[in-house]
Amino acid sequence: MSSITTVDYLGDNLIAGEVVTREGAPLAADTYYRGMPLKMNDGGDAYEYTATVPEVIYNGPERTLSGAGIGSIIVAGEVDSRGIVDDAGDALTVTQAMITNAKKYGLIIKLKGD
Repeated sequence: MSSITTVDYLGDNLIAGEVVTREGAPLAADTYYRGMPLKMNDGGDAYEYTATVPEVIYNGPERTLSGAGIGSIIVAGEVDSRGIVDDAGDALTVTQAMITNAKKYGLIIKLKGD
C-alpha cells in the first residue's frame, strides 16, 4: 500500500506551481543556497552554480560542501523568480535570456504577477 506525502509551501518564495525534484543529485564543492540555479559541469559529473543557463534549481538546505556531495534539486516545473538566488545567497536578477534558457530544460521561471 502506498502513502501520499504532502508538503506545505505556505510562505515559500521558490515554488510557483508543480515541480519535479530529484534527490541524490551530484553536487560540486561549493556553498549551496535554496533557489540557486545550477548546470552540469564540463566533466559531466556534478552540478555547479550558473547565473545564465539554469538546467536545475538547488532545493535543499543551505550547506557548504568541501568536496563532491549530493543534494536535492528541482529538475522541472514552475519556480518563482523571487526565490532565485546567486552563489552568495542574495536575490539574483532574473533576465529574459535566463528565463528562455531555463525553459529549454523544463524549468518555468515565473515573474512576480505571472
